[in-house]
Amino acid sequence: MYRKSTLARLAAVITGGLVLFAASSASASLIGVKHIVITSANPNFLDNWIQISEVIAIETGGGDVALAATATASSKMPLFPLTSLGAAIDGIGPSGYPNIFHSGTHDEDEFYKITFNSVTELDSIEIMGRADPIGTRDIFNVEFLDENDATLLSLFDLSAVPTNNHTTGTIALSAPSQMPEPATLALFGLGLGGLGFARRRKSA
Repeated sequence: MYRKSTLARLAAVITGGLVLFAASSASASLIGVKHIVITSANPNFLDNWIQISEVIAIETGGGDVALAATATASSKMPLFPLTSLGAAIDGIGPSGYPNIFHSGTHDEDEFYKITFNSVTELDSIEIMGRADPIGTRDIFNVEFLDENDATLLSLFDLSAVPTNNHTTGTIALSAPSQMPEPATLALFGLGLGGLGFARRRKSA
């Protein structure tokens, strides 16, 4: 009886360790997002413009939170003539020039930044290039920041060139894989070791 109850307790420890491991290793969404920063990933510096006709950011359990967000851009230069900051989060896209966001220059430090009204949990993002495309410009790097401007996740080379119908498509978001905490590993190892010891005692 004692041995059976000991085995049952050890099995519970192992199961608990596995649950903790799974919980600490994966997340179905990206938590704690306050800002999204989009920059050009175009390797051709002379054509390194940022052109975005729409950004869709789907909140967990909700809709497109980009629609109520505010936008800023590099203050180095004004926007390209006739374009606007809000055109990339107005719910209309893909759109053609001039109903898009278009950076003022092709410099590497140009950016488009979306700031949400509050910290949010995102399930997915979609970025659309211009519908009258210049394909070499529709390649983006995207960085997700928390309220302290610390990086939560970075995505690179998201292509919205014409062969992709002017859009990146919907990209599911999740927290980066994490190593299990030392305490979880120790608990899991202790459970395995104890189970092996109990089995040896039973066979003795």
